[in-house]
Amino acid sequence: PLTQTAYQTSTSTATPPPHPMAFKVCSLVLLVVSLVFLASLPCNASYTGMCIRNCGQCKEMYGDYFNAQSCAESCIMSQGNSVPDCNNPSTFKNFLKRFKPSGGVNAYLHL
Repeated sequence: PLTQTAYQTSTSTATPPPHPMAFKVCSLVLLVVSLVFLASLPCNASYTGMCIRNCGQCKEMYGDYFNAQSCAESCIMSQGNSVPDCNNPSTFKNFLKRFKPSGGVNAYLHL
């Protein structure tokens, strides 16, 4: 008698299987949304990382004379179109800082 009651309870509360077309539509929508998200992510991440790496490398090479933050901001704002090359002064000359020479002389370093 117990197995018959348990069987009747489990079959009476069972939900019908989902419609196969609804599952296909939901899967397709999820796939499209995921692909759009993934397609946009690497592009932004790649030029941002490239800008930060290159500006950081120039900062290591030129030390306090190089404004790495302005370099990275400018490069990211241009979406990687103005990536600095530390061996080519024309690509990073706008980010060099000028300092007063030590010894009390009022002359500036001119580049």
